[in-house]
Amino acid sequence: GQPVWQGVAGDGQESLTETEVRTDGLRSRGGQYGWVYPLRDGTRRLLVTWSECRVIDADASPDPDAPPRPGDYQPCTLQPDNTNTAPPLYGAWIYDTVQNTQRPVVLAREGV
Repeated sequence: GQPVWQGVAGDGQESLTETEVRTDGLRSRGGQYGWVYPLRDGTRRLLVTWSECRVIDADASPDPDAPPRPGDYQPCTLQPDNTNTAPPLYGAWIYDTVQNTQRPVVLAREGV
């Protein structure tokens, strides 16, 4: 096998957004990115799949053993203390790294 080159120091990662996006399993208030692809058109834009940060509405289901329904999910900004993180719901977006903006290409839909 090849020896590991040890000539590089540092984190090896650089933040792409100004929002808080975590990759350590904790709640990511800036949402979650599932996939990133550079457009390679000279604009520094990226095609990304992104899901906003979501939680399961604490008041939604009277039966705690019942699975959540599509309407039971809320943005984590509306229930910041809720610890019941909802699964991601990815849509496709164009992210502009120069302007730090993103525009929807395909909006995420529950149950599709």
